[in-house]
Amino acid sequence: MSEMKPLLDSEMPEELARVLRSARADGPPQDEPVAARALAAVAAHRAAASNADRTTSSGLPFTKTLLAFVVAGSVGVMSFLATRVDVRVPHGAEPSPITLPSEPTAAPVPPSPTTSESVSVDDLPSAPVQAPAKTTASRSATRGASELDLEDELAIIDAARAALAAKQPETTLKQVQTYARRFHGGHFSEEAQALEIQALAAMGRRDEAAIKGQRFLDSHPGSAYERRVRSALATGVTP
Repeated sequence: MSEMKPLLDSEMPEELARVLRSARADGPPQDEPVAARALAAVAAHRAAASNADRTTSSGLPFTKTLLAFVVAGSVGVMSFLATRVDVRVPHGAEPSPITLPSEPTAAPVPPSPTTSESVSVDDLPSAPVQAPAKTTASRSATRGASELDLEDELAIIDAARAALAAKQPETTLKQVQTYARRFHGGHFSEEAQALEIQALAAMGRRDEAAIKGQRFLDSHPGSAYERRVRSALATGVTP
């Protein structure tokens, strides 16, 4: 492969090559793009080649014109390269952090006042209501028990009367004693005491009959059984 020769030195006139070499010395540093410099050189060479025939005929005036074109092209290339600003960050330097505007701090919201929950009257627990049926039932039970007790009282008193009428004062005394134990202060308590006094008098136990008879008259003045008691104490016989 043949050795490549510099384009400007082999095919350009001496004046043009000298101008380009001067522009190369005054041009940008080596780290600038090579394509831009080569483009300017090629453009200048083509302009020189296209006007080679006119060089001999026109002489010095044409050479001056060509040099003016070359200088103008070189100045344009250098102006283009000069406009490129090489901004480099120093090695090891860190870019300063970008500070964003801080968001405004929201004002604290005061706590809302606690609202007391309203309670409806219908939601309140109702007071327990006792069923009237229980009271009625208890009254019925009491009345039923009272009626049964009254019947039992009357049965004992009837038995004591019958025994005294049958001349059985001992049986009469037992009946009235049973009545006193079961129904203390019952409905027929006055008659039971009168039957006891009559039975004691009929049995000949006159002292006991007199004591109980006097106590009865003092405790029950105007009693319906007063005449029976007085008669038993006077005669000792049941009227």
